[in-house]
Amino acid sequence: MESLSIINSERLSYEDLIRIGDVVNFEGSLMTLFQHRKDNSLYIIDWVDRDETTNRWLIYQIDAYALNKYLHMEITHAQLFESLTSRPIFVADVAHGNTLQNTDIRMIAYLPSAYHPEQTFFDPDDCPSLAAIKKGIVNSLSSNAQNTPNLCNI
Repeated sequence: MESLSIINSERLSYEDLIRIGDVVNFEGSLMTLFQHRKDNSLYIIDWVDRDETTNRWLIYQIDAYALNKYLHMEITHAQLFESLTSRPIFVADVAHGNTLQNTDIRMIAYLPSAYHPEQTFFDPDDCPSLAAIKKGIVNSLSSNAQNTPNLCNI
């Protein structure tokens, strides 16, 4: 696995996140959507690497509009990721047999290029939770009153 520079003072609590559903599931979850309990912001948990004892996941906040564009195959996974502005990127190294619930989620200082997503488009055949994900997008958008006029085409 790639070496990462961890910012130990910055953490994200799993307890603050509500699982919405898998955006990509191919022989197991590869990309999952979560919603923050306090402000309904959306987070992607994205599998990026593994070794003989650990699976590595990136956790990053995403824009609901960008996720909607991804689901409509207007942008790629890489473009969804690149829609991040200055939001932090977190990492969780989950030991085999453990879960994200009992793993530290820490901010990283720099993301190696090997962990940047590929230029792949959304495949609805790999998304078992599409209805729940669309509902999560609507909830996120409607929690911010200035965004509510733009809820069409979700």
